[in-house]
Amino acid sequence: MVKLVYPDVNCPQGYIPASESACRAQTVYIFQSVLTNDADWIDGCFEWYANRNGQAQNSKKLYYNMRAGATTGNYGGNRICVKAAMLQGGPGLQEVPLLHRPHLVVILGLLVRTLRS
Repeated sequence: MVKLVYPDVNCPQGYIPASESACRAQTVYIFQSVLTNDADWIDGCFEWYANRNGQAQNSKKLYYNMRAGATTGNYGGNRICVKAAMLQGGPGLQEVPLLHRPHLVVILGLLVRTLRS
């Protein structure tokens, strides 16, 4: 997991914005709630802070704002990014958070056993 400091909202290479479920699953932070089109905050998972220009605060409070594509807000919000894995899916490559693919471990284990026998 990587926390960006607003106004930086672009996850580094190998990371993607945390989904709602990944936001809820963060163990270092405390998930608060889901917001709907709150103009104060960026879209997606972010660390909340009490004051405008409070990006340096470490509140440890996460929210998920459903405000499609918003990269700015009256306050902003420190974006939370999670590691991504590249999987072949459909017409191109699709990034999938590591937290959302435990089933692949099971599939790979079965494939290895099959190939060894």
